[in-house]
Amino acid sequence: MRSILLVLLLACAGTAGAAPGDDAYARAVDEYEACHYRHAMAELRGAAEAGHGPAAQMLGTMLMLGPALYGDQVARNTAEGLRWLRASASTGNEVARFQLVRLSKDH
Repeated sequence: MRSILLVLLLACAGTAGAAPGDDAYARAVDEYEACHYRHAMAELRGAAEAGHGPAAQMLGTMLMLGPALYGDQVARNTAEGLRWLRASASTGNEVARFQLVRLSKDH
């Protein structure tokens, strides 16, 4: 399940040129793959604050899912999760846009 989620989280990650937050995002992916979710979130937050769309999308998703998928390493915070998903969508991230549409249909 986590492998599938990681693939979805990385689906819109760009590879062209170094953008602000790319290094932090790469570190976050490494931490995520090692199941160090607290460390991954710290790196994602830094990258997302720098305007990195895929990082904001991944951070928002992790916050929306919280302990259901990440145990006690990630507290669920839907308000903050939605904020990051919106920020990601505003950068053109299609995965975040899809998630927001899906969430709006679920409510």
